[in-house]
Amino acid sequence: MERVYGGPDLLDIVHQSARKGTLLSSCNSEVKELMHQIDVLLTKNLEDAQKEKELLKEQLQTREKEITSLRVHLKEKTTQIKRLQDELVKCDRQLKVKTSDLETQLLRLRTELNRLNKSYEKLKATKTKTQIMDERTQTIQCLEEKVLSYEEEIESLTNDN
Repeated sequence: MERVYGGPDLLDIVHQSARKGTLLSSCNSEVKELMHQIDVLLTKNLEDAQKEKELLKEQLQTREKEITSLRVHLKEKTTQIKRLQDELVKCDRQLKVKTSDLETQLLRLRTELNRLNKSYEKLKATKTKTQIMDERTQTIQCLEEKVLSYEEEIESLTNDN
């Protein structure tokens, strides 16, 4: 060992004193006191380390419980999301079917409306023709009546002359 501070090495002093037998007798009470202090320090350090270990263990257990709780919550939410996605897909399908049905009904109604419009136009044209025919028939009848009336008048005038 290299000496840093220039004095005698403590280990050398302890070895020399041990060979002479003076170390035990002169330092016995100091060594006992030093050993006692070391024991107290070690005990305190062990207690502190044990308390810290227990604290860390409790924190770890708390964190593990939190993680377990969060995993359960996550699993529930994942299940809920999956269920809602399935419902959304189902509703989307139903909406497409309903939309298709309504479009088909709308097409049928438009076709029926067009057919009814054509039929109405024909009926209107027929009715107009019928009205015209009726009016002409009435006019003809009226004219026939007038002709008859004129003929009777002419006949009556011819008979009178």
